[in-house]
Amino acid sequence: VRHPNTPTSFYKEMWNTLLSKKEWRGEIKNLAKNGDIYWIYAIITPILKNSEIIGFTSIKSNITNKKHIEELSITDDLTKIYNRYYFFNIFNQQLEKLKSDKTIFSLIMFDLDHFKNVNDAYGHDVGDYVLNETCRVVEKDLRENDTFARIGGEEFLILLPNTNIEDAFYIAQRIRQNIEQHKFKDIPKLTISLGVAEANEPILSTELLKKVDLALYKAKKEGRNRVIAFKN
Repeated sequence: VRHPNTPTSFYKEMWNTLLSKKEWRGEIKNLAKNGDIYWIYAIITPILKNSEIIGFTSIKSNITNKKHIEELSITDDLTKIYNRYYFFNIFNQQLEKLKSDKTIFSLIMFDLDHFKNVNDAYGHDVGDYVLNETCRVVEKDLRENDTFARIGGEEFLILLPNTNIEDAFYIAQRIRQNIEQHKFKDIPKLTISLGVAEANEPILSTELLKKVDLALYKAKKEGRNRVIAFKN
């Protein structure tokens, strides 16, 4: 029943807790025989005899519906990536983490070049398809712990933890190239412009967002279909 996307480290941490004779509680993502995903909340307790583990008791509750409601609350309706609310929750957590452990991260902000022309020429149904397809292409270049969200309209943000500006620039360039080379049905070509900024010291959220926004603005001003990194 183990879901293939659940990292081995999750189970390793679980067993480390149990084998240290402590109770483990948590949510587990599983895969049914028919391929459906389901979630359980489990309480697993070691059974001890003469201070030795002789077995375990487990109480499990199916929380699939609860998880589905949670997912809807943090997901953009159209593109099925994260929404603005969830992104800024993660963003603020990263800013707090930066104060304590000095872990850097980078932001990529991008939008679709001349997207209004797509809607005007082909209609909003095609425009919605283009937004969805763009997200599918971008997702292929992201890692499991990256946070990708639609902020509004055709504007998107990506948070890259433990990533300096050089690596973020490389990722942004790869995304730009993949979008430019992708064959979108109904429209001849699509490009995006991207801005990149790094947080390597405590900074206000508004200041970091201003940096990445300025980088995106410069990319569009210099001709679009390019990546600009904000330099201090």
